[in-house]
Amino acid sequence: MPRPVRLLITASLSALIALLSLSGCNLQDPGLDDAPDAGPTDDAVTDDDTDTSPPECGGDELECDNTCVNPETDPDHCGACNNPCDDVQGGVAVCKTGSCVSECDSDDDVLCEDDTLCTDTDADPSHCGGCSNACDDEEICDGGGCVDCDPGLTGCDNQCVNLDINTDHCGACGNVCGEGQTCFMGDCLDIPSCDPGDAPFGGGSGESDAPYTICTVDHLLNLNHDSDQFAPDFLDDHFVLAEDLDLEGVEFSPIGTAEDDDDEPDGFSGSFDGLGFSLQQLQLEGTDQVGLFGVINEGEISRVVVEDASVAGDENVGVVAGANLEGTISESGVTGTVHCQANYCGSVVGTNEGTITTVLTSAVV
Repeated sequence: MPRPVRLLITASLSALIALLSLSGCNLQDPGLDDAPDAGPTDDAVTDDDTDTSPPECGGDELECDNTCVNPETDPDHCGACNNPCDDVQGGVAVCKTGSCVSECDSDDDVLCEDDTLCTDTDADPSHCGGCSNACDDEEICDGGGCVDCDPGLTGCDNQCVNLDINTDHCGACGNVCGEGQTCFMGDCLDIPSCDPGDAPFGGGSGESDAPYTICTVDHLLNLNHDSDQFAPDFLDDHFVLAEDLDLEGVEFSPIGTAEDDDDEPDGFSGSFDGLGFSLQQLQLEGTDQVGLFGVINEGEISRVVVEDASVAGDENVGVVAGANLEGTISESGVTGTVHCQANYCGSVVGTNEGTITTVLTSAVV
């Protein structure tokens, strides 16, 4: 190449390089210099500053589960790591000088069952008078001695109870009746709803599957002929007692003693279920057919309890009925006195031509 040509090319290249330098041109994509810093990527490795080294325990302390504890007093690490003191029922377990010690909340209690139970040995039937000295099932612990319950009662939760009527121990210890139930003859029975303000009765329709409910003295009085509410049809209807009733001072006439046109007694032929509720202080005085029911024809009387009754008459005198002609009386009980001037008198009925089953009585005739 001729010398003048090389000089020309060289000069052109020099001029181009100078021009690029003055314009600030570079070979990167436009805008890359202005992009924000993305920081470390997901794959970046970060330092873990957590200190996993065991603590420096001083004195008599031990390092247990990465924590400094005092084995002389710590109930979870008593004498050694992870050596907890057992729970104490009725007391507390403490760690003293590296040993577990049980202490009772009450000064009157004694430690039993390997120092896990604080109990009063004066009243605990399982530890009566001393640890592991158990009373028999029918006994209770009283003053540190095992004592028999009175006849008819059973020991439950260190109480003498009647399993026939106790709602907390109905039929058996610990068998608790539900809300809205009562206990009678060892069975939990549903109590029907009853409105004291309703008349003539507290509810029901008198049918066998929806009996009239009685929960006030007025309801009961409406069953006899002296009541303004009385209707002869009531004697064929069905009733259920839903509350204890105190009849002291109440003028009461026997149910079912009115005579019809043939001078024959119009007796009770429906049903009356007392559900074990009591009629207390029933007071009756008359000549013939004297009782809660004067005459029972084909009626059914069940689970009726009459307490502290005073019934007096000439003949056909009894607490439940003066005369039971063809009816049934079952699962009932009476206490009180019966006074009779002539014949046909009894604690339950005066004259019985019907059926009586499972009736307890301590009434004096």
